[in-house]
Amino acid sequence: MKRGISVDIFSLFREKAICAYAVRGPRETERRDMADMDSSPSWRRTTAPLANAIFLRFWIAGMVSNFGTMMQTVATAWLMTSITSSARMVALVQTAATIPVMLFALLAGALADIVDRRKLMLVAQIGMAVVALLLAFVTSIGGANASLLLAATFLIATGNALYAPAWQASVVEQVSHAQLEAASSLNSVGFNVARSMGPAVGGALVAIWGSACVFALNGLSNLGLVATILSWRRKRPEGELPPERVIEAVFSGLRYASLSPQALTLLIRASAFGFCGSCVWALTPVLAHDALGGGPLTLGVLLGGFGFGAVVGAILRANLGLSRPRLVGFCTLMSGAATIVLAITPFVAPAILLMALIGGCWVAALTSLGVSIQLSVPRWVVGRMIALNQMAVFAGMGIGSFLWGSVAQAFGVRTAFLSAGMTMALSLVLARRFPLSAGSDPDIRPVRTTPLDSGDAPLQDGEGPIVITLLYQVSTEKAADFAAAMEELGRVRQRDGARRWSLQQNLDNPREWQERYISTNWLHHLRRQIRPTQADQRIRDHVASLHDGSPVVTRMLERSRGGPPFRGTAPFKLPEI
Repeated sequence: MKRGISVDIFSLFREKAICAYAVRGPRETERRDMADMDSSPSWRRTTAPLANAIFLRFWIAGMVSNFGTMMQTVATAWLMTSITSSARMVALVQTAATIPVMLFALLAGALADIVDRRKLMLVAQIGMAVVALLLAFVTSIGGANASLLLAATFLIATGNALYAPAWQASVVEQVSHAQLEAASSLNSVGFNVARSMGPAVGGALVAIWGSACVFALNGLSNLGLVATILSWRRKRPEGELPPERVIEAVFSGLRYASLSPQALTLLIRASAFGFCGSCVWALTPVLAHDALGGGPLTLGVLLGGFGFGAVVGAILRANLGLSRPRLVGFCTLMSGAATIVLAITPFVAPAILLMALIGGCWVAALTSLGVSIQLSVPRWVVGRMIALNQMAVFAGMGIGSFLWGSVAQAFGVRTAFLSAGMTMALSLVLARRFPLSAGSDPDIRPVRTTPLDSGDAPLQDGEGPIVITLLYQVSTEKAADFAAAMEELGRVRQRDGARRWSLQQNLDNPREWQERYISTNWLHHLRRQIRPTQADQRIRDHVASLHDGSPVVTRMLERSRGGPPFRGTAPFKLPEI
């Protein structure tokens, strides 16, 4: 009976949203949703995405799966400490969990942008379940060793690397843009609810029944997500143009990141935070065993304290009223200070409180950086940028885990924690060179959804290169401003796919300027035309205000040696500006 009522409520909510969308249109609906979110109480803004049935199912199933993962983390770390006394080998468990993100996340992000995300998520979850169950079987018969634990950790982390970009990129398909930040906070809450309880339960189960039981439970915990993904009737967006090939998508994602100053800043800051904070992730088992003299239950409650703090941090993050740059800076300072104090604390109780503070700062800072990525990049590249953000964090964690493990091996675990805390606090100097944007998020809506050039032109997709030239007339007084504005426009064009961009000024007629760039082929030429955002259009409008009249646009087909001449015309709708 209760289930039927909940379904009816969700159906009513969806019908209301669909009617509003149909009457007001997508942009007006988004503005009204944003206004409603702003005027709602803070708790209602935070929980609003749970009114969406599919998001709710994913949220619950994900929390169960993460619960199993957190239990496995404790079981793996403690089993490794039982097999070997090397702090470096224990730290390598964390390295094995982070390396796959560095290796495969960008590939996974590219796949998330060009294939059916539902199928990619399904393959990843089934693979992780199979590996966990096989590890449980081998451990139960006494066949587990250090190499096997590292290999299984690596494979499960690979599944997570494939799953995460597709899942995060799909959240915007389940909630409105106005609810995206609240949905990200809820996902952090769900993950950290599991992290707060999972380690403690996992430590208790390891002490009672052993690691094999925990590995088996983790494998079974993935089945809920498998069922949820199978029940999701995702409507794949149908683009007018065919998707990029995988390798093309990977390189276009890297190109976008390298030519987007704000995205590059976010990636650098995320990597630095992951590097400094990795000591807590990698060496807490050693801290519990060597410095605090505890067992698996001590490790479980320490990690549980971290998770509990992360839950509180995820909830408070959306309600503190701080801008994202201020929040990231505050969390960096507090996390560094707490890690330093943790290094000298001899008792378990204050160590749990310090772990809670570190956990709250960790999730608040990284969620803020991740949300900034999602809200500042266009949808055509969002999966790749999410993946690059994960790669940045995990690259820092992987390198940091090895470094702090080596420090602990040579000088002791307390020295490692002290060094990591001081490094975290000192990382605040990055804010001077790589400041986060304190203003509003850019308007990432596309300027157009269909290319300027007609798709029925008598050119094959692979024909090219296509050479574009634009001839401008600029007064002498505006020449300096025009040149500066064109540099910004050139960066945007290259970020969206243009190659060999250049700007020339005519020596014989200084008022005449020529912009030139190349698209590799006709299909790339069409793709590039639908990638500019409304924020990019402001740059174009500024350029337009600095030259006289409309530019003279010329499109040239670069002729291959011995190739036939082009016969016909390629319909052109609007000036290329």
